[in-house]
Amino acid sequence: MEQNNIESIILQTQNATKDNHLNIKDILNEIKETIDKTFAVLEEANKIDLKNNNGFKVELSVFDNIIDNCLKEDLTYGKVIDNLKNDEKKYYYGKEIESLGTICLIFDGNPYTLLELIIRNLLVNNSLIISYNGYMYGTNNYLIELIKQVLNHNKLDANQINSYIADDIYQVLKYYTSYDLVIGIGNRELQNNVLKQTHNKVITSGYANFDLYIESLKNIAFIQEFIKLNPHITIYYQEDLNLDLADAIPVNNLDEAIYMINNNGSLYSTAIFTDDKDHAHTFIKEIKSKQVLVNTSPLANHPLDINESSLCNEKIIIYP
Repeated sequence: MEQNNIESIILQTQNATKDNHLNIKDILNEIKETIDKTFAVLEEANKIDLKNNNGFKVELSVFDNIIDNCLKEDLTYGKVIDNLKNDEKKYYYGKEIESLGTICLIFDGNPYTLLELIIRNLLVNNSLIISYNGYMYGTNNYLIELIKQVLNHNKLDANQINSYIADDIYQVLKYYTSYDLVIGIGNRELQNNVLKQTHNKVITSGYANFDLYIESLKNIAFIQEFIKLNPHITIYYQEDLNLDLADAIPVNNLDEAIYMINNNGSLYSTAIFTDDKDHAHTFIKEIKSKQVLVNTSPLANHPLDINESSLCNEKIIIYP
């Protein structure tokens, strides 16, 4: 497949044969087993990304937890749910889960995000076109190829999942008539670009992108360790602290930090490190993020705030 031929990629993805594979959870278990068995190879791909200053170190436990959490979902393609009988009218009522069709994922290159979105779309039998700017290319490419191999092994069409590297997301989004849904996952700039450049229904998320405001050095060792392990952090700090943190943004006070985060942050997860209880209360009240933390960091293994119900159609069924 030619990397520069997005039209060909879209066509192959749309035309992929999607069987009603009710054994999909068995396939997901096989994906997990394959990642576990070949993690040493995945680590080598990850090391290349690290050597090129193009990523962060991935952990097998996080991949395993993502798949385990997805396996707990009770919403799968082709399944009839809420099957109720109306004795008076002598009708059965139910809902059947149907695929949306072809999904376009624009994301920031986080491999954990990639794995979870692939799995969730497989659960509801969607086709998936994945586009990003090449961040963590080695790690992500290995994951994609591994999953495609598992699909082939189970006699499913591996073209149900395809990827395209693009610095300009309009290269992908201009074909909006080919997509049934667009997902934009990343920082606020990426999310806004996706919203501006497509006419599709869009889901956005700042998953794995954290905003951090520091006005106390009491937990600085903990903060520095968390920053080292998590690349997608925007750091704001009280300017009189004179912190020496790369790319950190000085602000005058709490109000400016709140304004900056609410207008520029991912609004997924935000933390404040402070010794002032009143400041903590104000921060919690005024920050618009889905998760707000005080004197602690976001967990490394966040569940993605997009689930299968957002990725499928629920068909109402009524029959005698």
